[in-house]
Formats: sequence, C-alpha cells, structure tokens
Amino acid sequence: MKKFILLSILSSVTIFLACSSEYTDDEQENFNTNPVSLNIGLEENCAETETYCAMSDMCGEEFLNLIDFQYYDSELEFTMYFNSEIENNFSLETLRNNFEYLNFVIRFPEQKTDSTSYAYVHKLPIRELNTPSEEGFTLSFDNYEDGAITGSLIGNISEMTKVIQSDDPACRMDDIMGVCTEEISVEKEVSIDFKFCLDR
Repeated sequence: MKKFILLSILSSVTIFLACSSEYTDDEQENFNTNPVSLNIGLEENCAETETYCAMSDMCGEEFLNLIDFQYYDSELEFTMYFNSEIENNFSLETLRNNFEYLNFVIRFPEQKTDSTSYAYVHKLPIRELNTPSEEGFTLSFDNYEDGAITGSLIGNISEMTKVIQSDDPACRMDDIMGVCTEEISVEKEVSIDFKFCLDR
C-alpha cells in the first residue's frame, strides 16, 4: 500500500506541467470546500479501461487470482479489482459477487502550479459494495450492459495531500530528493458517477 501511495503521489507531480498563478485566500477557501463532482463515461458509450491480470498474463494462474480494470485521466485514477471468477462470465451479479477492492486517487489539475500539486489518495482499499468504507466512501455497481458497468462512488474528503517540488535539502520523501508532502484540511463532498468499458 505504501508503494501504491508513493507512486500515485509522484504521478500527480509529473503529469500536470502547466503553470498557474498563486491564488488568493478566498480562492483557496473555495478550493477547500468546493465539492468534487465527476461524470466519467456517461456522455459516451463508456470510458475505456486498461485491463490486466495481477502478476500473470493468464488470469487465475497466480496466487493473487485477480483481474483489474484501471481508468486514468488528469483528475481521477480508479482501479477496480475482481476475482478471476468473472473471466468469461460478466454480468452485474458476477461483478458484484466477485468484487475484491477499489483503489482511487483524485487530483486537482486546476490548482497545479510549477512547484505544487494536490491529490486525495485514499489510504485503505474499499472492499465492500454499498457499505461505507473506513474512510467514509460508498461504492455501488448499478448496472451492467453491453460490456459496460455503471455505478457511483460517494463520500467526503477531510484532508488532501499537497505535493511540493523544492531544491531545499530538507524536502524529501523516503529516498526521493526534491519532493515532499503536506497534509491540508479540506471539506469536500465527493460524487463520482461512472460508466466503464469492461470488455476483455
């Protein structure tokens, strides 16, 4: 899990290279309280995902026995893991019954500057559907049709990570120099509605 968080934070540093001006206290306050509302794939047939079987090219042949579907854009990294029992047997029921966990990262590219970026990285995987996680997020799968799953993730963010790039020798994260982080308090409602392509 530590490795996942580190990689997610580092990707948030390197992806958004466009600079923006520093913003005022009022703008910062709005940023801290404005809700996150994302619609992924709903205005299209569905949003494409990348798929692979954990630790193996052949699903089910390794001890992890998982298939994952990953979606990635400038605002969201969303990876759903399923037991390989879903292989060649996709339906709403099998997807619900064989769901293992969800990892996700929310980013804020509009607030990116040349030296800072912001991300919410959840710390514990979401392992149950339709049940609030330890961090207060609820994931649901509502429909599966024509190779696409529709659902939602809702919850609240109380803190996020500010990622800083600096030449200060004190700025380091584990063994990586020039990158450090700061946790900041926020109050954000999160609503993510999605329709992901799961064709294999």
